[in-house]
Amino acid sequence: NLAYAKMKLQEQQQQNQDQNQDQQNQDQNQEQQDQEQNQDQQDQEQNQDQQDQDQNQDQQDQEQNQDQQDQQVKPQEISKEDAERMLNAIQQQEKDVKEKVDKKKAAAAKVKTEKDW
Repeated sequence: NLAYAKMKLQEQQQQNQDQNQDQQNQDQNQEQQDQEQNQDQQDQEQNQDQQDQDQNQDQQDQEQNQDQQDQQVKPQEISKEDAERMLNAIQQQEKDVKEKVDKKKAAAAKVKTEKDW
């Protein structure tokens, strides 16, 4: 009977150890799963943050491109007064050049050869 009781006690202790080991394994597995979930959640948050940053950068780039296009279009537009002033300046320059050419022609025409009688 004593041997039987010792054997039963050993079996019970072995079962308790197995249960404790199983519980520890389950706890470790649960902890590992929790860590993986946390890591996955952090990865998702980082991906979302990166996407938000990319989206913001794209939007800033588009706004900058739009501003550059607007600036390129504006210098081509001139007011009516500016156009008239430019036209008058060009006409005045043309008139001055024409007078200068006429004076040279007139000076060349005045030079006559001396008569050799």
